[in-house]
Amino acid sequence: MDASFADQEQLLRKAGVWKKVLWFSIAGCIAAPILGIGGTVLGMMRAFDTMGMSGGSDPEILAENISLALLTTLGGAVLVIPSVILLIVSLCVLHRLKQAAAAPPVQ
Repeated sequence: MDASFADQEQLLRKAGVWKKVLWFSIAGCIAAPILGIGGTVLGMMRAFDTMGMSGGSDPEILAENISLALLTTLGGAVLVIPSVILLIVSLCVLHRLKQAAAAPPVQ
């Protein structure tokens, strides 16, 4: 087996793995903020629903619902940061692998 052929095959395997990582990171970049915002909306809806049902505003119950809303926002933000970092790293690695595959073989 030719050494350059083995190198090309190894590059293709690495590229396949990093393409999967790329798609996983894209999914994380999309899903994390959506889940965070969805939780925020639900928490605020519960807070306003509690206010409407009680006819007033019990600070303890409101704080509990608003806390839930803020925690889901934080969760989305915490999940999106590593996803973005992984997205950037995977794009850089795939770019370098593409450059390595396009380079003429060393003899």
